[in-house]
Amino acid sequence: MEGQEIPSFGQVWALGFMFAVENWPEDWAAPRDKEAAKWLDDALDRIVALTEDDTGKPEVCMYDEDGPPSTSQARVEAFGEAIWAVYDLRQLWKSMGPRVETVRKAPEPGRNDPCHCGSGKKYKKCHGA
Repeated sequence: MEGQEIPSFGQVWALGFMFAVENWPEDWAAPRDKEAAKWLDDALDRIVALTEDDTGKPEVCMYDEDGPPSTSQARVEAFGEAIWAVYDLRQLWKSMGPRVETVRKAPEPGRNDPCHCGSGKKYKKCHGA
């Protein structure tokens, strides 16, 4: 990466997370409950904030206690908010439970309907026996 700018702290993770959200939209569809949908949007907004570059004044070194400052305090706080957002998302999905697809069965003939094989008999006397 020589000669290239190093991504801001947490930026690569946030970009990867949002890549998954954008590429599997059916798994991230907003719930019907308006409060839960707002919770989802707020959590994703906090993660999206990390996808942007850190434009603040470097005040904290995230890699070494005695190292030169490389990250702004606002970025550290945004990173903390994104971590809590992931916990919120987990709690939201746990409270909603797994998505269960509706089972769709083809209509079955009734006992007194004509048999589907074309024999002219009632279903109960032919294939339903």
